[in-house]
Amino acid sequence: MNQIITLYLKQHSVTKLRYFGFTRRDPYKYLGSGKYWKNHLRIHGKEHVITVWTKKFNSRDDAYEFATFFSEVEDIVNSVDKYSKKRYANEKPETLEGGSPKGINLGNKYGSANKGKTIPIEKRCIGERNHRYGKPAANRGKVMPFKGKTWKIINGIRVWSERNNDDLSS
Repeated sequence: MNQIITLYLKQHSVTKLRYFGFTRRDPYKYLGSGKYWKNHLRIHGKEHVITVWTKKFNSRDDAYEFATFFSEVEDIVNSVDKYSKKRYANEKPETLEGGSPKGINLGNKYGSANKGKTIPIEKRCIGERNHRYGKPAANRGKVMPFKGKTWKIINGIRVWSERNNDDLSS
């Protein structure tokens, strides 16, 4: 069974930035999923998004053909207005695929070549490079007022002890 694919054009009514996309949901409720577009809505407000137009397709091939044609004609990736600002929030031409452009790995900060490898020794926070190096453990011997008790180290063993007035001054 083929689902209906809806292509849509959204526009932020304040900033005039546009987003071209596809969905199988209700295009008037669905805001879009592009990373740049979602960040723009987070900053400028999703309540200002309007749906400029929608076009429904029963065939994925027809939707793909229209989406690639529109992406190419409108140059949705590179087009800018007269103030040199992006006209579209799209980071790649619409191909009904979704996801990141090829070659961009958003999930691994060291790139796809290092995927699965350990963090390089220069980047590790060990020894003197660790911001906690040489500092005492966080709660050792400190008052924990929410419980009325405190941890203390007695003969190398960590134990609970009742809080007294001497503990409040340290």
